[in-house]
Amino acid sequence: MEELRKKQKLKKRLYSIPSLVVLLLITFVFIRGTYIVFQKKAESATYVTSLQAKELSLRTQETELESNIASLKTEDGLEKEVKEKYNVSKPGERVVILVDPKASSTAEAADSRAWYRRVWDAIISAL
Repeated sequence: MEELRKKQKLKKRLYSIPSLVVLLLITFVFIRGTYIVFQKKAESATYVTSLQAKELSLRTQETELESNIASLKTEDGLEKEVKEKYNVSKPGERVVILVDPKASSTAEAADSRAWYRRVWDAIISAL
């Protein structure tokens, strides 16, 4: 009989409201921890994907730079680079500089004024 009472007392304590609340809180803490780990995993996967894309672009840039370096090691490549940067020519070569024709300065001045200024000038000139 005594043993049966002890078992019933133990069941009563285990299934009481406070013990169930404590178990619910512990379960909530574990679920929250698992969810946080899952979020970090998803964030890490996104970060890895972006790093892989960046690695690919850097590798492409590296191959371009290596080809530029290889062309600079040749006489023709070096000459081309110097001509582009410093606007020089060899003796006997001619340099042609093309310049865009400039628009009339009055048209530019009219366009550069604010709209209300143009309206005011139009009213004044009409009087």
